[in-house]
Amino acid sequence: MALLSQSEREADLVSAMAEIIGREHVSVSRADKIAYSADFWPKAQIWKMGGEIERFPPDCVVWPGSVAEVVAIVDWCHEHQVPVVPYGGGSGVCGGTIPVRGGVVVDVKRMRRVVSIDAVSHTVTVEAGCNGQHLEDALNAAGFTLGHFPSSIMCSTVGGWIAARSGGQFSSKYGKIEDMVLGLEVVVPEVGALDTTWRAPGAPDWTQLIIGSEGTLGIIVSAELKVRPLPATRRFRAWRFRHLEDGFRGMRAVMQAGLRPIVLRLYDPFDSLIALGKQDEDPGARDEGPLGALRAIMTQATKKPAATLGKALAPIKRAAKRGALVGGFGLPALTNRLANAAPSPCLMIIGFEGSEAEVLAESQAASELLARHGGQDAGARIGEAWLAKRYHVGFKQTKLMNMGAWVDTMEVATTWDRLEGLYRAVRQAVTPHAFIMAHFSHVYREGCSIYFTMAGHRKDATRAEQHYERTWEHAMEAVLSAGATLSHHHGVGLHKMSAMAREHGQMTRAWRALKSTLDPHGVMNPGKLFADEVVEVGDEEASEVRPASSELGDKNARNKTVRLRPDVSAYEELSGILPKEQIEPQHDGEQSAGGSWAVEPAAQVELVEVLRWANARHAAVFTRRPRRGDAERCGSRPRIYLRSRRMRRVLDTDVVSGTITVQTGISMAELHKELEERAFATGLPTRPWRQEPLGAVLAAVLDAHWGPRFGSMESEVLGLGVVFPDGTVAHSKVAPRKAVGPDFDRLFLGSRGRFGIIHEATLRIYPSVSRTVHSYGAKNLATALGAVQRAIARGLDPRAFELLTPAGDRGWGKRRVGLTDELPVLVLIEPWVGGAGGANSEAKRASLRELGAMIGSELVHLEPPIGWNVHEGLLPPPRAWTAPVVPARMSDLVSLAEELGDEVPPGLWIVRLSRHGGYLSLAAEQSEPGTPEAAVQRFVAAHQPLTMARAQAWGRLQEGLGDRLDPKGILNPDG
Repeated sequence: MALLSQSEREADLVSAMAEIIGREHVSVSRADKIAYSADFWPKAQIWKMGGEIERFPPDCVVWPGSVAEVVAIVDWCHEHQVPVVPYGGGSGVCGGTIPVRGGVVVDVKRMRRVVSIDAVSHTVTVEAGCNGQHLEDALNAAGFTLGHFPSSIMCSTVGGWIAARSGGQFSSKYGKIEDMVLGLEVVVPEVGALDTTWRAPGAPDWTQLIIGSEGTLGIIVSAELKVRPLPATRRFRAWRFRHLEDGFRGMRAVMQAGLRPIVLRLYDPFDSLIALGKQDEDPGARDEGPLGALRAIMTQATKKPAATLGKALAPIKRAAKRGALVGGFGLPALTNRLANAAPSPCLMIIGFEGSEAEVLAESQAASELLARHGGQDAGARIGEAWLAKRYHVGFKQTKLMNMGAWVDTMEVATTWDRLEGLYRAVRQAVTPHAFIMAHFSHVYREGCSIYFTMAGHRKDATRAEQHYERTWEHAMEAVLSAGATLSHHHGVGLHKMSAMAREHGQMTRAWRALKSTLDPHGVMNPGKLFADEVVEVGDEEASEVRPASSELGDKNARNKTVRLRPDVSAYEELSGILPKEQIEPQHDGEQSAGGSWAVEPAAQVELVEVLRWANARHAAVFTRRPRRGDAERCGSRPRIYLRSRRMRRVLDTDVVSGTITVQTGISMAELHKELEERAFATGLPTRPWRQEPLGAVLAAVLDAHWGPRFGSMESEVLGLGVVFPDGTVAHSKVAPRKAVGPDFDRLFLGSRGRFGIIHEATLRIYPSVSRTVHSYGAKNLATALGAVQRAIARGLDPRAFELLTPAGDRGWGKRRVGLTDELPVLVLIEPWVGGAGGANSEAKRASLRELGAMIGSELVHLEPPIGWNVHEGLLPPPRAWTAPVVPARMSDLVSLAEELGDEVPPGLWIVRLSRHGGYLSLAAEQSEPGTPEAAVQRFVAAHQPLTMARAQAWGRLQEGLGDRLDPKGILNPDG
């Protein structure tokens, strides 16, 4: 492998890059090196204010125009170990695109096409370099919206959004960018361009592992995203609360009632004073005393001198403003005391959009809840003014920086039970160092984000940089100590990298495995996201994970690490770790030299010791039941079958945040019974796994749900506790949303225990309601799909839609499901999980009742199928089916339905149906040409090779990932 010397690098780079993309798309000019040496990280702006305009210049900048060119660039850089820094709009605020080691900056803005808009499937395929506002404009022209409106929308790109887990201002309804992505095309070193839209059973969720990776694993070149029809109407209002705590309770009540505002923002007292002052509605906003002067620092100091003063007076006015900055931001303790004394109510902005009926119902329900929690209606004007000026804040921060101050924002997130403590802790930590104010936004059922604005001033750049770093060190320490996540939507970059070891703890092992698998030479955006030498913090030492003896009983808490002895059997060694009643020899007729045992750890510490022993013994550890042939496959290796039924305690139920934390040995039936007794429910179905432990369901989620393409039960999981194959314990942080790198939980969910054992999970819970499933009969597939599309258009976005046709002996007959020859297609609708509450709940019920009338005689309402307990969820596919399951867009399904006409193939099943598509399978033998079964089989044959090819392309990387996390191959070695 040829390594380039420093003196040769630029000439060789230019020559190599020019050969790939043409000399006109390669630059080594000083101007371009300066422009691409930094993003909008305030610390980089401090460097520039001190005259250091290019602390980290790239060696060259390139602008590829196609995926093939990106692949060639990455391959060359990988071979020659030249750093690659992906670049979009350069609008990041965490130093994520700063080329700290030089190399090639790959600007993808030439790849900016909106490739296609699928009006039937409600999806858009777009290249990564497309500007955010340009994408929204193109969607609006076609009658759609992405619903993603970050403050940087006019200067950021789709690829940047995805790389940093961007959050838009309407995230409470539409979610963050990771909730909108159906699939990615990403260029990975050594492998080339890969598509993540198909997830094979037992594979990690590559989509959610690439999202948030900030270019450190590969370059995102295109994405398929969910879109929605443009709303018919939009309504905003403002509310005032005397106390901040009342505002918290009001926000939580709105979200946990199932309402979906596009915006829900609560300002703390001083930020409220600023916002109210801008509307010129509040008499306190015109105070001429100290508060008025302080407000002027934050508002008037960002405005241009009035034209009436003339050019002669403008320098005087600017000097006065700079004096205010020095006096205000230079004395933060005093400034913050003045802000704390602000006699301002706390302002809240709330907005809804959708159909007229939906907006009216949700607005009225929200008003009732906010008034009940002490809110006073402040009318529509302030809310509408916020909407009109919502992108102004970034420009004003730039003006403050130009006047010598530094200004930065910190967006952190946590659950409701920790929210107030987090707010107080950060304010207390920052107050001695910088001016600070905050608002609360990006609100979800289980918690929300706090958006802190911090500002300071020092006379020279060196002191300003030190002041900036000291302020952030105290702020981040306060966030981590409060148990919150360090970022909601800005990402990590260089800025927060030093805190990632504490943020993720032992989950950094997952990062190291990912990085070394996808980027073995470390050329992709080096020096970002995680330090090169990650030092794990927390969870690892056995002393930290051992339960107290009172928890287990003395005999179970001994935690003896057994030394291997050649004269001692594996059974005797296991008996030194677990009580003998927790070890059961397996006499399955397939004995091997190593032996076979079922073991039942009663606590995390025992599970850890079993895995450590298995590593030392090179045993095969299965999280499933014994199968014929295990002995032959394992040879002389001992076989351990882990049973988790002794680890089934409920660890915590947080009714404030709406979460439950449980050990995953609890069965689905036990979990739901436990919650029913407390009037709660989860968003997880029980069938077909009533007696299965939760851990098995989470580890094999794809067996029934077939991946995240159209939404999945994985989204109900807020955090996991995992034991890696070597016995290391790791926990992911529980937060409503997070922008701190890849979502490591998705490495374990659905991966069938290949990378680690899930021993603990935190799930969303909802107030329990009567779970009903509505059944309709349709005359053909086209009618059924049309009804589903119209129901979605009415705002009915249920937990599940499913379509099926009777299959006789292969599944179920018509009599069993109540169908007739005239109505052979069954449409199942499960409207919601629970907890909608109030007027919104009634509105959804009304929409469901009107569904039949809306579609006329096309569907006929049926009673629930005979023998089917609707409270257990929808019918599972018959276990006997071996037919392939393929994902299909709604447009593809509609085309299939049009081809079939009134012909209905028996044994058809379309699950996980949404506005975007679903998963199709057919329980049928090879059929004669011209039959409806044959038409469906052709459809499956056309889709299956594409999906399987994508799965195979990721297969080698998945194997490498497994080798790094489980080098001895002890966990579920048969996959």
